[in-house]
Amino acid sequence: MYCVIQEMSRKKPDCNGHYKKIEVSHFTADNNPPKYFYTHCGERFERPVKKAYKVSIHDCKRVCGVVTKKQFVATTIGFYQLAKYSYRDFVMHGKVCEIANKLNATDEQIWTLLDDKILPLADSIKAEFHQTEEYKTYVRNEAIIREYKAAKAEFGRRYGNAEDYDYCYDVFGILRNKERLNQIIQAHKDKCNNDYKSSDNRHYKHSYGKAKTFANEVSDDEKMLLKKFYRVLSKQFHPDKNPNADTTVEMQLVNKLKDDWGL
Repeated sequence: MYCVIQEMSRKKPDCNGHYKKIEVSHFTADNNPPKYFYTHCGERFERPVKKAYKVSIHDCKRVCGVVTKKQFVATTIGFYQLAKYSYRDFVMHGKVCEIANKLNATDEQIWTLLDDKILPLADSIKAEFHQTEEYKTYVRNEAIIREYKAAKAEFGRRYGNAEDYDYCYDVFGILRNKERLNQIIQAHKDKCNNDYKSSDNRHYKHSYGKAKTFANEVSDDEKMLLKKFYRVLSKQFHPDKNPNADTTVEMQLVNKLKDDWGL
């Protein structure tokens, strides 16, 4: 048994090219501020290669001096399909089982024949496609989207709602609504302050005795080190040192440490 790949020519490419641009759009619902999102738009890249590959499994045997030949088509895959996807996405497992049964072989044997023949071709096509402007643009656009999603997730971790990011920034990270951002930051500070005040008395009751005990257990040299730790942390997270970031939560934790340490 062996695998044969026959190159064919099509009138059109096997699939459309990628869009060339990412653009910012927005919509406004009710009395809410505009919410920004992105779209792939504009022209698509032209795809000049119109090749396709017919993949078949062949079996040739000599029985009583007579040569018998059998062949079974496994799939036909386009150039750009091989450039982007795994060839196995285009081979039905049921088809492989059917071919294996007719050739008195196992599924694994058929897959091995296909892998050995198709994978080197796919690697060559991918390498060729990766040199095109289409692929380079696609990579740049995907990087923009990844950075946008990471920034959105970080915004959600800091302020509690990742979706609010889209009211303030666009996909390129450009600030579109400074007023809305300030409102979100202020609301977050207010919530943190309220949470801190509501828990302050409880914290004090539990931690004051602990702090006194802790303070009695550490030596004077250790207390000097703890004071150094506190000074380093308080300088690092002080609002004056972070004009472009909200460090309210960090400073609250640093001050709690100061209380717990009895400094």
